[in-house]
Amino acid sequence: MWMDEMIRQMDNSLKRCDVSGVDLLMNNHQSLKVEIDVRQENFTMCINLDESLEKYQAKATDAPTDTNAAIDTSASIDTNAPIHRNVPIDTNAPINTDSH
Repeated sequence: MWMDEMIRQMDNSLKRCDVSGVDLLMNNHQSLKVEIDVRQENFTMCINLDESLEKYQAKATDAPTDTNAAIDTSASIDTNAPIHRNVPIDTNAPINTDSH
């Protein structure tokens, strides 16, 4: 957004034919260029931070996936286990106290 505004200011500056107008335009352009150059370090820092976060997230997501895969393959699955769903509960139904 900020960069778009700077580009718009450079493009929309009045085109002057006299020397003083050209001097004003050059000074305006130079001040914008200096401001962009000053912010360049911040842009570079943001890009580097983004890259390091992506690497960190990739490392963080790889390890649990491998561990979970090992756990899933070694775990026994009880196919007779009840499946819990969001169903209405009948409060008048008898309670089943039988154990397996």
